[in-house]
Amino acid sequence: MTTQSGRPENLLVVEDNPGDSRLIEEGFREANSEATLHVVSTGEEALDFVHLRGEYEAAPEPDLILLDWNLPAMDGERLLSELQAAYEDVPVAIMTGSQATEAAIRSVAPDADAYLTKPTEPTAYVDLVRSIY
Repeated sequence: MTTQSGRPENLLVVEDNPGDSRLIEEGFREANSEATLHVVSTGEEALDFVHLRGEYEAAPEPDLILLDWNLPAMDGERLLSELQAAYEDVPVAIMTGSQATEAAIRSVAPDADAYLTKPTEPTAYVDLVRSIY
């Protein structure tokens, strides 16, 4: 489902760093986004969301997934594969902390729909949001 403006309505954000999660949420708020963000901090929580388990049993299908590649306890490549298998038509944007890491991820995960380098300046998260939303 999309908003009246044709933009994604439900976004799944998989991010283990609370500071980055907060900055992403603030970026969407400051960009006057109509989207609802569903934030999880682990790969297991993402899979619970995908498979409608536990507290996520009524979770909506996301229109876009923002995936931090470097999560604790779960390989980003495996999680990407499972997310794409569950949601074949939902785009996945992989987020990483550096351009060098982004290049390495592109080589092992060529099937992602987008690759994003997280900003180093907190105020730049609004620009990141505008680039994807």
